[in-house]
Amino acid sequence: VASMSLKQRGNVSEDAQEKTRQMACTFIEAVGLRMGFPRKTIGTAQTLYHRFRLFFSMKDFNYFDVSQATLYVSAKLHDTIKKPQDILEVAYTVRYPNAVNAVTGIADIDGERKAEDRRKLLAIERLVLETISFNFTIQMAFPYIIKFARQLDTSKDLSRLAWRLCADSHRTVITLEYPPHSVALSCLYLAALLATFEAPPLSSSEEATKAQALVDLFSHAGEWESKYLANIEDLHGTCIRVYYFVLTYP
Repeated sequence: VASMSLKQRGNVSEDAQEKTRQMACTFIEAVGLRMGFPRKTIGTAQTLYHRFRLFFSMKDFNYFDVSQATLYVSAKLHDTIKKPQDILEVAYTVRYPNAVNAVTGIADIDGERKAEDRRKLLAIERLVLETISFNFTIQMAFPYIIKFARQLDTSKDLSRLAWRLCADSHRTVITLEYPPHSVALSCLYLAALLATFEAPPLSSSEEATKAQALVDLFSHAGEWESKYLANIEDLHGTCIRVYYFVLTYP
């Protein structure tokens, strides 16, 4: 992933590349939330954006056009289908808030511009599908968060924190580098660490004991690696990267 990302970055600095990545993810989230998309649709769109950038140069496609196309593809993949024009209309309100008509709530955009943006969206959609080899099977970490939380008997607060960390992970390329179950396990471990050492005290001693037990379990190699098909190096490495991201982009 790193070498492919470097190749498509061209003369753009790593910092500028990361800034663009975060602006795209923020844009995807803003549009997705306004459209009422579930978290799975938003997260997949962000991951599709990262994947697209591994194959196509940053200078050839601006992040607005790519983000709109990945949202469109993701909506199809998760059966939350919207028309291209629906996505564009909401995207305009996010991009051009000053152009939004106070009566209609729709941005006043020239008809020719709308037609051109729709053409771009459909053209990039095809390229996005090529990057995933037209594989419409999508696996995400969110269901594993729920499954593992039940198996490990974690508290609701800790599970919700792990879910939020999982959502943040989609703003990084971690979801391209590790399988969904490994990402989910890492987010649960990081949530337990934060609940134990950094977050405000948990509401009960029982919850604190459960969080500490989770930390103790995943702090060392053991049978859990074969049970959850994960290894301690990936688990800790992913935790560090998600934690660093949360610190950098609170």
